[in-house]
Amino acid sequence: MDERQAQIKEGAGLEESRVNQEFLDFLNRWSFPVLLIIAIVSGGYFVYNQWQARKIAARDQAFAELGNMESSNAPSVFSLTTIADEYEGVGHVSELALLQAASIHLNAVRTGLDPADPDASNPESLLSDEDIAFHLDQARSLYNQVLDR
Repeated sequence: MDERQAQIKEGAGLEESRVNQEFLDFLNRWSFPVLLIIAIVSGGYFVYNQWQARKIAARDQAFAELGNMESSNAPSVFSLTTIADEYEGVGHVSELALLQAASIHLNAVRTGLDPADPDASNPESLLSDEDIAFHLDQARSLYNQVLDR
């Protein structure tokens, strides 16, 4: 007898077919739930990344607006407080804007000049005693707001 014929077993193909059928049954039973879990996890990861990108963009926008305001020749106290209110809770933009506004008020008291018109040659830009008291109260109020936040 030939060696090849001696190695042939009767019913061996049925055993291999049974293994394949068990694998197909396993795939039919578990493929959809596993794919559904993978899709949910992938979707959640995508949504989380989009949310983080929006938070970063909002923070960048807030710091850009604050930087533009601070880099101007005479930043307005009212604009700084508006930025502080608009971007409250976005990074530390709110606190930085309030500190800058309070510094403007204190600088007005120190120099004795109106922050809106700091021209020393103009007699109308000099601060009166009531104006100095007003700027000190405003600076105190702004510093207290920073402490509260």
